Amino acid sequence: CFIGHGLADRTMNEIRDFVIHTLRFPSPVVLREAPGGGLTILEKFEKYGQRSNLVFVLLTGDDPVMNAQGTRIGSRARQNVILELGYFMGLLGRRTGKIIILFRGDVEIPSDLRGITMIDISDGLQKAAPEIMREVDFSGQGPG
Repeated sequence: CFIGHGLADRTMNEIRDFVIHTLRFPSPVVLREAPGGGLTILEKFEKYGQRSNLVFVLLTGDDPVMNAQGTRIGSRARQNVILELGYFMGLLGRRTGKIIILFRGDVEIPSDLRGITMIDISDGLQKAAPEIMREVDFSGQGPG
């Protein structure tokens, strides 16, 4: 399992704990915590990404969205998180159910992501837990 995330460390830690303690999966990969072994960040991402068969991508409003006049009109996820999401769409397939977007708050979500499971965790991860558990069931066989 892989967790892609931006700056919401507390929420990312909640997701990691949920994966381990509630879903009872092995400890997920959090890229910044994984050993690099001299690899570039992209090589490290590919190394760990290719080993993952379930991905949680946390989209939070980390970066401002500005209009042409410089007025803030919203928030978006970090661009590196969107890049990671695109990588996994290509690797695992958009409709496999192996990619789950967890979003919090009023965050801009690109329309190209339609068809990927999206779960709103704005009211807390525990409130969204039943929906997450339904999505990762994969017919009782665990991820993969």
